[in-house]
Amino acid sequence: MEILAELGELETIRSLVVQVLDLKTNLPLKPIAGRLRRLVEQPSIYDPFEIRVKAAGWLAMLDGHLKAGADLLIQHVEDDGARIWDRVAAAGTLGRLEGYQETAAEWLTLFVRATLLEADERSLAAGMLARVEGYQQAGVTWLARFAEDTGLKVPDRMQAAKALTEVREEREAGAAWLARFAEDATVDDYDRVWSAWQLALMDEYEEAAATMLTRFVEETTFNGEDRIWAAWGLAQLDGHREAGIEWLMRFARDPALSNKAGEQLARVDKDAYASLLIGIMEDTTQTDFARALAAWNLSDTDGHRQAGAAWLARFAGSTEPISPVEAFERVWKRSNYGAE
Repeated sequence: MEILAELGELETIRSLVVQVLDLKTNLPLKPIAGRLRRLVEQPSIYDPFEIRVKAAGWLAMLDGHLKAGADLLIQHVEDDGARIWDRVAAAGTLGRLEGYQETAAEWLTLFVRATLLEADERSLAAGMLARVEGYQQAGVTWLARFAEDTGLKVPDRMQAAKALTEVREEREAGAAWLARFAEDATVDDYDRVWSAWQLALMDEYEEAAATMLTRFVEETTFNGEDRIWAAWGLAQLDGHREAGIEWLMRFARDPALSNKAGEQLARVDKDAYASLLIGIMEDTTQTDFARALAAWNLSDTDGHRQAGAAWLARFAGSTEPISPVEAFERVWKRSNYGAE
């Protein structure tokens, strides 16, 4: 409950900050600044460092609180007890503040050059450096070096390539690297799908990525879960949604893939998922348990809860109102023990 309360407080403060900074709403800044300071000073139960970094960054953006917020960010950057990711994030936030670019760049460069850090941590720092005014080229140079470095793990190289696409002038170069990883048969299937999906998120590469994802979905040598993810990606793209959903439904009918495929289908199209479940419930060749499980899943699907509960009651043999939990327990006991 404490975590939920804290997350609620964070969301409330975020909403207030958006109103002040983005919507230019005339709200009193003192109480907002006070709440932000409390978030910084009182370690979070949920995520001590990440929330403190966010709060310090928001504080610095409020009129009259630039130095206070920046000083707190610098404390976070210098904190040897904090996670590297959070120290890098604090330095990156500091780099967006007027007058603190040089300090931020010094720290980010230190993190990038630290060979004892993990490659993804160094890549994150390079990406942050590329966003600091006046230091873009330095960050880009490091990102390109990481993307090209065959001594690094492929996922780390891919993260560097993705970071390159987030720099406007390097978008094409980063996309070329992602395409190369997606087309490389020596790369792990999951990573190939991931690279194709990152390409799909960029409008100018969406169709090329869709072609790759279609090929991955159809590739029977791919791991089943990776094919499911490729199908999910297709279902997100204009002009390919129906094909993606059809593949997800096909995978969901495969007992070995049904749970994962059904989960992704429910995320994409709840009605299509419901249609699949109803088909299972109506199929008398299925076991009682399989039909009841489909009804249980339907009872947990928005817009179809009542229908699922009714099917469960029928499978449980109840003529009286009964909860989905009790109905499912009856079917389960009957399937396992032959009696309720």
